[in-house]
Amino acid sequence: MNRHIWVPSAIKLCGADMTSGFISLDPVMADRNELVEIRLQHYCEQLQAVSDRLVMDSGFNAGEIHTLLPLAAELTGMDIASGVISVAPVLYDRDEKIGEHLCHYFSLLHKQFDQGHEVASAISQSDDKQRKELLAGSDNMRGKVFPSPASTVAKGKKRKKKKR
Repeated sequence: MNRHIWVPSAIKLCGADMTSGFISLDPVMADRNELVEIRLQHYCEQLQAVSDRLVMDSGFNAGEIHTLLPLAAELTGMDIASGVISVAPVLYDRDEKIGEHLCHYFSLLHKQFDQGHEVASAISQSDDKQRKELLAGSDNMRGKVFPSPASTVAKGKKRKKKKR
């Protein structure tokens, strides 16, 4: 199978790494761009390995995998971003845990929808509906100017001066 099909899912997982702080804004030991590149490559390889394992061990077909594994990657990315999968775990290997979560969410989604075809149909119908609503709304919105919402700035608490 072509590894390039996993790039959008790898990008979501890498984005979760950035959100969680696993990929630091200002890394001490390396260049941030290199770290992003390394993680993207790693996630593409990991998603391909999980896909291969699902085909070999469980006999899932390619359609189910191509539909459900990206959804499982989104859920896993949310686990990474929220801290469910730790940035620096002590008791487990982080990448193995991510692989476990990918498999777990794939199984959960497969069980939930019985077959990936139902999910693919629901996703494409949802995308078509959203696309139509956006296109219909864009004609009505041309030339209109919308004010930006006013925001209030929270002020800090005043400190009392200590007597000397």
